[in-house]
Amino acid sequence: MKQNLESIGFKVQLKRVDAGIFFDSAAGNEQNASHFYEDLLMFTDGPTSSFPLNYMQSWYGGGDNIAQKSNGWSGVNYHRYNNAEYNALYEQAQAEADVEVAADLLIQMNDLVIKDIVVVPQVARAGEKYAIANTLRDENIAGGAGEALYWNIANWNRIA
Repeated sequence: MKQNLESIGFKVQLKRVDAGIFFDSAAGNEQNASHFYEDLLMFTDGPTSSFPLNYMQSWYGGGDNIAQKSNGWSGVNYHRYNNAEYNALYEQAQAEADVEVAADLLIQMNDLVIKDIVVVPQVARAGEKYAIANTLRDENIAGGAGEALYWNIANWNRIA
C-alpha cells in the first residue's frame, strides 16, 4: 500500500502502534484511536451483529459522540465524521421497529460513509466462525470485545 500511494505522489511515513495502546482509552494516552492525528489509518473492524447499529455509531456526529478534548475523548466517533444526513438516518434507525426499513437505513448510512470516503474497505471480514467440542466449559472459551476466541486456551477444560 505504501508503494502504491507513493507511486501517485503521496509521501508516506509508516507508524505502528501496539494494539494494547491503540485500543486503550486510559486518560493521557495520546496514541489511541480517539486521539488519532494522522491522515490515514488502517486496522480491521466490523459489525458484530446482524443489526449493526452500535457499529454504525462510529460515524454518528450527534451529542458528545465525536471523540474530542471537551468530552474527555470518550466519543466513539474517533473519525470525527459529521454529516447531517448520516446523523438523521442514524437517529431514525434507532427508533425504527420495522426490520426492512431499518435495514434500508443502515444501507444508506453505509453508502454515505463510503461515498464521503470516510472508510475505504479493503477486506470484508465475515464474523469469526469456529467449532469446538460441546464438552468444553463455555465460560473458558469466548473472550471479551476485541479478544480472539482462543485467548484463554491454556485454561480450557471439559465438563465433568
